Amino acid sequence: KIRSFFFDKSLLIELFHFGFFLFLNSIAVQVVFFTDRFFIGALVSLSAVAIYAITAKAPELAREFIFRVTDNAYPAIVEINHKEGEDRLKIIHQKLLLITACCSGIAFWYIYIANKWFIQLWVGGNFFAGTTIMLLTLLLMLQHTVLHVSASCLQSAGIVKGFSVVSIVEAIINIVLTIILGKLL
Repeated sequence: KIRSFFFDKSLLIELFHFGFFLFLNSIAVQVVFFTDRFFIGALVSLSAVAIYAITAKAPELAREFIFRVTDNAYPAIVEINHKEGEDRLKIIHQKLLLITACCSGIAFWYIYIANKWFIQLWVGGNFFAGTTIMLLTLLLMLQHTVLHVSASCLQSAGIVKGFSVVSIVEAIINIVLTIILGKLL
């Protein structure tokens, strides 16, 4: 039955507060992940975007696949944090970090060895952006997959405001560095 005395205003405020900062974080993550193509197109050329996107596709797919390890564990992490406390969350964080680091390391070397060859078979060698771009996207893949574990654990602990602010700062730094480096190029 719906009754007004069941309404919990403090719970509603807490949910919207948490959701608002998760929304800010998701916007910042989208800015970090996808502004590179916009600036490459604006500062270099649209054809460079296609070459960059094809070279970066394997690291991006690997990153998203590895993200699913932590994302699938998220409900359990929330429950563990709520029922067993912060000490158990730290142990789970370390285990997830180890799994993610192993998966990222394997993906790094597999992509490093096979990406150029695969692109040559897929669309032709002239669409490979080069080893430097591939290594940079692989390093970003490693960084993002490892940071994703900590972000998910912080979210599950209810600590969302601080890392949302840091994500926004990262997005701003990303845009500024992209513009500066793009103009230098």
